[in-house]
Amino acid sequence: ARTLQDMSAFVGRADELAALNDLVCAAAGGEVAAAVVVGEAGTGKSRLLAEAAGRGVLARVFRVIGYEPERQVPLAAASDLLRALVDTPAGRQLDVLLFDPTREGSSPLERMRVFEAAHYALRAIGPALVLVDDLQWADELSVALCHYFVRAAEATGEPLALVAAGRPSPNEVSLSASLGHVLPPERLARLELGPLPSDEALDLTRALAPALTDDEVRKLAALAGGSPFWIEALVQTGGIAADAGRLVTARLRGASLDAGALVALLAVAGRPLALADAAALNSWGADRTEQAARELVVRGVAVESRAVLRLAHDLIRAAAAREIPEEQRVDMHRRVGDWLTRIAGDDIRRLREALGHRHAAGLASLDLANRLVRSPQRTLLGEEGLALLVTIADEAEPSDGAVLTLNDGVAALATALGRHDVALERRLLLAERLIDPPRRARALLEAAESAFALNDSEAAQRYLDRARAAWSGDALFA
Repeated sequence: ARTLQDMSAFVGRADELAALNDLVCAAAGGEVAAAVVVGEAGTGKSRLLAEAAGRGVLARVFRVIGYEPERQVPLAAASDLLRALVDTPAGRQLDVLLFDPTREGSSPLERMRVFEAAHYALRAIGPALVLVDDLQWADELSVALCHYFVRAAEATGEPLALVAAGRPSPNEVSLSASLGHVLPPERLARLELGPLPSDEALDLTRALAPALTDDEVRKLAALAGGSPFWIEALVQTGGIAADAGRLVTARLRGASLDAGALVALLAVAGRPLALADAAALNSWGADRTEQAARELVVRGVAVESRAVLRLAHDLIRAAAAREIPEEQRVDMHRRVGDWLTRIAGDDIRRLREALGHRHAAGLASLDLANRLVRSPQRTLLGEEGLALLVTIADEAEPSDGAVLTLNDGVAALATALGRHDVALERRLLLAERLIDPPRRARALLEAAESAFALNDSEAAQRYLDRARAAWSGDALFA
């Protein structure tokens, strides 16, 4: 199916496109050159390959495409290329090796004969471009054939360009490393695709949806996080994240219950998880966790790197979170909160995460909240952490001594963060609830300081007067 990007001008990736064009031109000039394009799902790898092929100066383009269900079938990814080579004037021997029903055997020598016959047919054509897409799903023998093309062409001096694209995978690592042993650095490139820079994301959004206002374009591009796939998805759904989230449901169709549970855990945790930690949180074995993770990676829902799993995009997290039943969500928050509390030590950021999860699970959080506001690193909590602490204080029993202590700490944190409005509110609240005159007077004095910081001198004077009236038993305080 043609996508919106197929029907519009190519936008962005100028440096990457120039690098690929240089390599194709090198092959047109009689050399052997190769590139490996690496990027997560949705970064526009296939679109970049199509654009490079369309702009290239080589007339003959052959394609190798990996498909996940066929990754164990020898030469499945290269089947279209091999059929195309069979139809060339020099493809007779390849035809016999591949399709003659009287031939038997699949020994290593037989495979080498297929490789050499394919190379012979390819070199007879002249300079050609071989494009490999979805490298991560290509079968082992097809990847080996692509490498053989480059090595044989370099050895015989025949021109050839190979451009392979895929997600980070063992196939990508293997091919990149092996090509590095065959070609010099100036004729080999490895291009990593991340999210589009903000200006290119805006340009792509405008190209796909010219009727949007500038403000709508900025909001949509920001929501997509620079992902070409999600920019297109949001354009197609009118910028509605909930509708774009249906794509997540479609990707998970046919996945196991374990895969769904793992998505839910990642969505609730809101952070990457080591596979070992995910297994512990779900009370699963390692094999069960790895199988569920593979299902998510295959579907482009999650990304795994060095045994750490994360959801591929914030929109996926948001879509998955909306589908989690409340009871299951609360239980997951409890598990994640308890786990983070155990492993956090003095790490203020992990403690902040733990507090958020425990609060979401409805667990007692006052002790942990007071631990955070007394931490020497408390300013690292930022305004979001401050807002969470205010919420926890407001939801607790007002007369509880731990709540009074928390409000005092929140006021001090707000002052340190420059949120004098929040500090003033907490100080006045303390002045109302405290019974001990010296403490009430101190709260009013600090309220006066916050009012002064807010350039409200009249209020500051009122609070000073109230502080004097609340307690006059100490000369230094007076």
